[in-house]
Amino acid sequence: LGDGAGCRGGGQSSHPGADVEVKLHRNMSSLEYGFMVMPDGECLVITWIDEEGQLGRWNRSCPHHLVVQSGDRIVAVNTVTDAEGMRTQLLGALECRMHILQCEGGDASNIAMA
Repeated sequence: LGDGAGCRGGGQSSHPGADVEVKLHRNMSSLEYGFMVMPDGECLVITWIDEEGQLGRWNRSCPHHLVVQSGDRIVAVNTVTDAEGMRTQLLGALECRMHILQCEGGDASNIAMA
C-alpha cells in the first residue's frame, strides 16, 4: 500500500488466539505507527489504535477476521520477543513486522494495571 502498511495474516480463523502478521513502514508523511501499547509480562497489549494512523489504515485494508483491536497482544516485533526490546523496535525501527495474537472481545479494559 502507498501509505506504508502491508496486509498479511497468519491466522486462518477468526476465533480468538489467531495469529496475525502486520507489517508497517515509517515514511516522511507518517513517522508514527498510530497505536499505544502497555507491557504485560513478555508481550505488549495494544491499548489504543488511531483510526487515521498506519495500524488503523491496515485494519481497513484487511479482511474482517484479521483486524487488530485494543486488547490484542503483540508477541514479536521483527525478531525481538521481549517486551522492552519490542518497545524499542516500535519506537526506532523504520519497518516493523509484528506478530499479534488476537484476544477474545478485543477489549483492553479487562487487563489489570500492574
